[in-house]
Amino acid sequence: MSSTDHSREAERLLGRAHHFTYGDGGDPATGAALAAEGQGYALLALTAAVAQLVGQPAGTEETVPAAPTTVYRASHDSISMGLYKTREAARAHCEAAERQAWAKGHIGVLGWVPDDGSPEAPEELSLFWPDNPGNDGAPDETCTGYVVTPLTVAAAYDEEAGE
Repeated sequence: MSSTDHSREAERLLGRAHHFTYGDGGDPATGAALAAEGQGYALLALTAAVAQLVGQPAGTEETVPAAPTTVYRASHDSISMGLYKTREAARAHCEAAERQAWAKGHIGVLGWVPDDGSPEAPEELSLFWPDNPGNDGAPDETCTGYVVTPLTVAAAYDEEAGE
């Protein structure tokens, strides 16, 4: 299976896990088993994607580039959805997944909220309700659980760099 195939299978299994755990399936044990299997496929997809992004085909002993690379992990509730070369691509995946869950006529506005002011801070996708201001007059905000996290992938192990 390719990285894309592993990722699709992980998404399929995690969707079924959600159905059994929280939806009409009503079988949390089956949901937990499907979630565990889905996480296994997500890990396989992640391993293959990192190898590809750093220039080393999975399962080979080829030399990789010397410089570290930054990739962006899209995740939902700590479950990886994929790795991307740009923050924008990771954001697009999260936004598309969030929009798929919306009901018709949804009026919320999506926005990204960084953990801190640094350019490499993780960001969480939030849903703002402009028609429903809070006590301070600002729109109410709901965290969606979708996060984009920058990850530095080292090209090689550097024993002197420390842990």
